[in-house]
Amino acid sequence: MTPSVSESSNVKSSEVFGTAAHDMRSPLTVIVALTELMLLDEELDAAEMRKLLEAIRTSAGEIHRILDDMQEISRIERGSIELRRTHVDLDALVLGAATDANVAHILSIDVDDTVTYWNLDSERMQRALMLLLVDALSRSPETIAVHADLQNDDLCIRITDGGPRLDDAALSDLVDSFRRGRRRPTQNASASSLGPAVAARIVEAHNGAITAEHGSITGAVVSVRLPLSNDVDSATDRLD
Repeated sequence: MTPSVSESSNVKSSEVFGTAAHDMRSPLTVIVALTELMLLDEELDAAEMRKLLEAIRTSAGEIHRILDDMQEISRIERGSIELRRTHVDLDALVLGAATDANVAHILSIDVDDTVTYWNLDSERMQRALMLLLVDALSRSPETIAVHADLQNDDLCIRITDGGPRLDDAALSDLVDSFRRGRRRPTQNASASSLGPAVAARIVEAHNGAITAEHGSITGAVVSVRLPLSNDVDSATDRLD
């Protein structure tokens, strides 16, 4: 029997929550351990106390980021967000995402003249691209290339990293990460495990899709395909 849309959504949500619960365990362990140390060690001086508090704040920030990602995924899946579409300058959008991801210094941007502007929710799509760029950076600190052009009337944004060519298992993990988040830790501390899943939900809210494939020589290519909006004059689209 083919699962219903509701059942499929519940499965995806369960997988996302499983990833989030796993990711929160580590910072929670740090917070508990450090607070117990502060309570038990009465000889801690002010400098030592400050260092412990800063570590607790960092761990709390990690939990806050995970909860924010979970909330965004939940809102999109419930259809309770509004897309505020405007004609967006794609060069500026990609550069803004690169700045947010702290990769502007290693980014190569090529936007074809046929897709200089596109009808998008600028804030949300910039966040989606930022999350994908951070994820690309987690695979390689080398140059990241972003190319945007028109393919069969769809906007296609391709993000190519310069890391080692992924084997089939690693590519499968990358594809799975768009559904439920990343299962394996990365060396990039700023890369949220739920980041790819959040990005995918934002793209899907625009009736688009994300795919991944092997790079021709190195790394991986993540492609975002976005259709031309049927209502380019509409400022706001509500997801039902």
